[in-house]
Amino acid sequence: MSCGIQGEKMMNRKTLPTVGLIIILIGSSNIAEAAPQVKAGAKCLKVGLIQTVNAKKFTCIKSGGKMVWDKGRLIVSTPTNPKTSNESAETSSQSEPNPFQAEVQKALDNKKKEVDSATDLIKAERSKFEELFKTKCDKNSPCQVGNKGPGGGVVVYVGQSRQAWGQYLEMAPSGWYSSVKIKLPGVQANGIGDPATYWCENFEMDLTASVTSQELKGKLGIEIGKGFSNTQLMIAGCKSGAGKLANSYTGGGLNDWFLPSIAELNELCKFASGIKTGMGLRYLGGSSSNETTCGTREMPGSFTALGEFSRGENNKYWSSSENSNNRAWCQRFDDLWTSNWEKFNQFLVRPVRAF
Repeated sequence: MSCGIQGEKMMNRKTLPTVGLIIILIGSSNIAEAAPQVKAGAKCLKVGLIQTVNAKKFTCIKSGGKMVWDKGRLIVSTPTNPKTSNESAETSSQSEPNPFQAEVQKALDNKKKEVDSATDLIKAERSKFEELFKTKCDKNSPCQVGNKGPGGGVVVYVGQSRQAWGQYLEMAPSGWYSSVKIKLPGVQANGIGDPATYWCENFEMDLTASVTSQELKGKLGIEIGKGFSNTQLMIAGCKSGAGKLANSYTGGGLNDWFLPSIAELNELCKFASGIKTGMGLRYLGGSSSNETTCGTREMPGSFTALGEFSRGENNKYWSSSENSNNRAWCQRFDDLWTSNWEKFNQFLVRPVRAF
């Protein structure tokens, strides 16, 4: 009995390695056979089994009662660090030159040069006229543009010869309104600079047309030398307004200050811009213009280089020259704009006097 058992054990010892070898060979054979078959439509062994071949992921599915590999999905690689990738793309985008940057920078540099140049010019002009203003002149002594006039203002115009109205024009200094004791209705005081008011409270009355005397009518108009008579007509026909306001100034103890005609006002604009005066009106309502008009040079700031006149589209100055029943001429001090506007507008006022 024991002998039989021993023989059986010996047989098992010899058989086990052989069986194991057969199993390994069969398994190896199945793996070898399965690997090449991982493609769309080929048989697979278990539903849900996943295999990756040539950057494609295949899944074992059941189709028509059979287990087969699906069509597979292409594996798309993603950056290992998305943040780093985005930063790199942004840096790359920023590193590309902006084609407009050089042009814009050039324009900015040129603008700065213009402003610096204008500022230097303004300083030079102010220094020059500060020196000239130290000399006081009157009608009996030759005056230069920039001298101090009898009324304490600055001489802005010198005629070639003495006329019936005089030869020189002086303008009131900036801040002149602070010394005016008579306060008229409709005046807007700005604290600094020039006050503003309407041309006349009679917005629809043509004062010039009311004058029947040809002698008096000949003294009115837009030319140099007409401002005083224009203002006298405004004083006669208006209870308040720009003419009355200009005449209320008594600088130097004198009461002959008036609102300048449009040609006289244009000379003030030339002076304020550092342009030679005494060449007559060269621009009126779009009829003609050239470099001698006024305000053609761009300057920094909200005031002119000389005289501290307010600049800007809304900062117009009234003249005493009437245009029609409801319009009168005015002047901007930052460009060529000389035009006529409705008399009810609140525009700025700067008095002048002739001697």
